[in-house]
Amino acid sequence: MEPRLRPATPADLPALLAVHEAAFRPLVEGRYGWDPALQRERFPAEGLGHAIEVAGEVVGQWLVEERAETTYLARVMLHPRLQGQGLGARLIRELQQRGRPVELSVWEENRARALYERLGFREVAREGFRLHLRWDPA
Repeated sequence: MEPRLRPATPADLPALLAVHEAAFRPLVEGRYGWDPALQRERFPAEGLGHAIEVAGEVVGQWLVEERAETTYLARVMLHPRLQGQGLGARLIRELQQRGRPVELSVWEENRARALYERLGFREVAREGFRLHLRWDPA
């Protein structure tokens, strides 16, 4: 399974929304209920980052913000059928190889939290159920 990152376009929006629903609906629904219109608002046509493709199919989203002192991983999203196969870890390790501190936020009950901790991220702040994690190069 060879992933390919490419700039996401507005044409990718339906596929990205479908992946978002598959990946996050159980978490969001448990806290707030699922409102498709509200979820759609989270995906403006601009600033979609990169689409993650496998075999020509959009299976996720990768959105990184380069900040003055850190790299912020704003979104790494994979369809559930591809989670747990090392794809997310591979992408994050490639980001870590740049040698800059990496920060991200994650809900405390999100399964991805365990992945981030295995990759050396540590909690630096907490806002309710949202954790702010940071990885620093050695």
